[in-house]
Amino acid sequence: MRITLFIPWRKFQRRVATVLGSAGVALLVAGTPAWAATYYVAPGGNDSSLGTSLATAWRTLAKANSSLLPGDVVLIQPGTYSDGIVPARDGGATSRISYVGSLASPGVVVVALIDLTGRSYISVKGVTSAGNATLNATIGEVAAQRDSLLYVSVSGSLSMCGAWYCHIGRSTIGTGDPTDKFRIDLQGGTPETTPNAAITKGCSVVDNAFNLGGITGGAMISLAHMRECIFSRNTFELRAPVGNADTHFFMNYRVKNCSFMDNRFTCLNLGSGTLYGMYLRDSSRYNVFVRDTVVLHPSSTRGIAVQVAAAGAFNDWRTAGDGLGSCAYNEWHDCYFKVDENIHATAKIHGCKFFGNTLITKNTTDFWADSLTMRHNTFLTTNDWRAAEFDARNTNSTIRSNIFYATGPSSYGVMQLASTSSERSDSNLVYAPGADPNRAVYNRTNSVSCRVGPGCSWCDLYGKDCRSQWGDPQFTSVSWASPDVTPRTGSIALSADLWPDGYVGAIRPGASIGDLTPPTAIGDLVLALISDHTIVLRWTATGDDWTTGQASTYDLRWSNQPITALNFDAATPVGIQPVPAVAGTPQSYVLTDLTLSTNYYFALRVVDESGNWSELSNALAATTKATDTVPPAPITFEP
Repeated sequence: MRITLFIPWRKFQRRVATVLGSAGVALLVAGTPAWAATYYVAPGGNDSSLGTSLATAWRTLAKANSSLLPGDVVLIQPGTYSDGIVPARDGGATSRISYVGSLASPGVVVVALIDLTGRSYISVKGVTSAGNATLNATIGEVAAQRDSLLYVSVSGSLSMCGAWYCHIGRSTIGTGDPTDKFRIDLQGGTPETTPNAAITKGCSVVDNAFNLGGITGGAMISLAHMRECIFSRNTFELRAPVGNADTHFFMNYRVKNCSFMDNRFTCLNLGSGTLYGMYLRDSSRYNVFVRDTVVLHPSSTRGIAVQVAAAGAFNDWRTAGDGLGSCAYNEWHDCYFKVDENIHATAKIHGCKFFGNTLITKNTTDFWADSLTMRHNTFLTTNDWRAAEFDARNTNSTIRSNIFYATGPSSYGVMQLASTSSERSDSNLVYAPGADPNRAVYNRTNSVSCRVGPGCSWCDLYGKDCRSQWGDPQFTSVSWASPDVTPRTGSIALSADLWPDGYVGAIRPGASIGDLTPPTAIGDLVLALISDHTIVLRWTATGDDWTTGQASTYDLRWSNQPITALNFDAATPVGIQPVPAVAGTPQSYVLTDLTLSTNYYFALRVVDESGNWSELSNALAATTKATDTVPPAPITFEP
């Protein structure tokens, strides 16, 4: 597991408490006034009824939308409704309007859409939206304020353009369709002309599962003009299908003072070109990323890259104006990147910090920066390439206590820097198996290579990397399929005598980055046989690391209600779990003693020996037969 080594952000912790306190916990515990009423909506109801009991339930959500007053709660009974949740009025700080379906099984309550545009203090819980969910400001720039979605499943896109202090929690967004997106942007005007109404601010997005796609129409995750928002413990399954040319995975434009923590982005690129798994541009500043993971899905046919800074036409962080200039003062701590294209900054960043990160690529990592701090990171390139490049124009930057590892004998040095820059580089471990130690560093100023340590101009003349070392860090694995950059016991990287901090790289002594690659979700769960009391399931084993190896355990569950990622934990585990086989092996499972003429739903997840869980399999529905229709096996007589 990864260990957080350095957390210099009390402001971030205060922000978490403030935002989650107001937009998360308060949504669950806030009281309602004595005059609040509880209403019911049911498929067999009547809009002419009182709606105050199941016996007098309304028929439509439209009736509820037009009737609910601050403090009211409507309990939506299982069924599919042709209209959506579109409240006609706001709730209040102590009198929220609440729409409540089934928290245990949101899939049994299906509404057409959720639209909270311009509404405040609205809570929606335990429903499935067959369409989109929208928490936008109105065109007249009235924000959606302090609304919440909890235990909600959205079959389409989520939009939060002009949302203030809203909360999205324990929900699933998207089905992987190319039109399913997550978007935060301006809603009317610009920050310069309408500084308060246009932006999204103070929102929290926590413990959600996103399954998004895209061919055209902007990035799958597009965050713009956003302030002081929190994204924590979310999973993002992002799919670029065939035909995608320029719809990227995760884009940030002019995002400020936001926190991203323990999120995982898995990027499948089947398109026609390289796409960005993470991209910051246009004065995105004062953001912090902690223990986030960005990885390329192994089934990708094209690559992904990470860009920590770009600025359009503005290549200087000092350019005035909210929307101008490049990125600055962003921080990455204990993050994990595994991409097959560059990890880089194409515009000059200022004051950014990288601490404890693992950066694995088939290409290289390169930065153009001022006042960059690069400490205790591990750089690994699995091709014959440089592990890292630092632009000759870099100024006032510190590059210390890192590991730079290239897997081929590159003639251009394992890392590139410029002797004319004001970078301070030292106490780094540099290595490439089979390479010449005298080519450890490539001096971009005069196009010569040099060793680290004394005895070469890089140290003797320019005073750089005098305490750095050439040596094998003895990583657990440097394979592209299953890399593990944890140094083995006895590694030079863990020598307390050589390094000022007692170690170099992202992994401190006694810690381990471990296996971060989960099994691929089962995608072909099907019925092999169904009778009155028996169902036979069949699927193909996916493996340990994505689609290779052998997983550790299955978690196969059943329910009499549809199973989704939201209610999987509430479903019933089968009595004896099947045992995973080697990847690619057909497997089956027999369930007996089932009830006649009964609806059953099945799904499973896969876990490897390191505790990495796959996403949920495809969900399967079956109804047992009313009578036994399976004939006995034929009798064979031996002569």
